[in-house]
Amino acid sequence: MKKVLLVFLLIHMSLVSKAQCTLPYKTLSQFNNDTTAFIKYNFSTRASCYEGKSLDVLLNDLKIPVKWVLPTEDAQRFDIYDGMYLYIHPYNDSMHNDYFGFPEPVIAIEWVDAINADDFNFRSGGFPHLWDDNSSTFYDFMRFRLIKEVGVVGEVK
Repeated sequence: MKKVLLVFLLIHMSLVSKAQCTLPYKTLSQFNNDTTAFIKYNFSTRASCYEGKSLDVLLNDLKIPVKWVLPTEDAQRFDIYDGMYLYIHPYNDSMHNDYFGFPEPVIAIEWVDAINADDFNFRSGGFPHLWDDNSSTFYDFMRFRLIKEVGVVGEVK
């Protein structure tokens, strides 16, 4: 009886976790070009859709140019980055002083495997880590990184 219950629970949990990703992707135009609503729905409400997928998959859904990124340091080791913030709004100098204020919604990503900080900084060209998905070796370095978790931080109402 315990085995049957365990199997039933495992199947149920599997179906529930997959059901979260059945929400359809919605385009920016479906939100009347409201980037906050677009980002909140696609990358917070549908966050489970990106778990285990590459950054390339997320960027293909985003369809808004990423302007710059900010890596997040591992809490235990400062020589590796365990995640990254994707900014769709242009970088400005005031953000340098308070880039954790998140005045606009930002997509937060945690990686399956952490990245060496020196390698990341070398390939990105240093701070601010500007993003160029057309020809950048930085983009090529990052695009196939696997996502552990994705969410949204910032002014999300």
